[in-house]
Amino acid sequence: MAEDPTVPAPQSKEWFPEADWLARHEQLLAASSEVGEACSLAFLGDSITEGWAGEGKQLWDEHYGEPYGALNLGIGGDEVQHVTWRVQHGEIDAISPTCAVILIGTNNIGNVGHKAEPVAAGIRLLLDELRARLPDTKLLLMATFPRDPEPDTPFRKEVAHLNRLIQKFRWVPYLPIP
Repeated sequence: MAEDPTVPAPQSKEWFPEADWLARHEQLLAASSEVGEACSLAFLGDSITEGWAGEGKQLWDEHYGEPYGALNLGIGGDEVQHVTWRVQHGEIDAISPTCAVILIGTNNIGNVGHKAEPVAAGIRLLLDELRARLPDTKLLLMATFPRDPEPDTPFRKEVAHLNRLIQKFRWVPYLPIP
């Protein structure tokens, strides 16, 4: 049975065992502590976010890292309940950014098969956690990325449904994907 997107939990996958994931979480805790109050922009999410630390590192440093003291809190494979767990376990405690960008949900639908409604509820829980812990930070919720190149696949339809649900969270700005 797939994890509930509304119940925060560490990630534990065959290809990413919990011990390895927790070690990655510890690295992000250290990075968060290191940048501390110098962080004015934080990104939270999955491999799409984490990817800026790999092939996108030069662009990240040029456009986000140096100008904004940006912090990349992405972990590949994460679903919304994993990011919520990380927030609840200290990843943002040392920072007080002006803005936090959230991009999450595609793995819940594409890798696990969750439906849009519980994923949207999980995203709402994550946003509530962020708002409680970072009351002066502006939150920006990005649309969940589609899963397939063709628009009529079941994954694309479910992601589109999720995006319709999360854009209704009127108290947080939502950035659609064109």
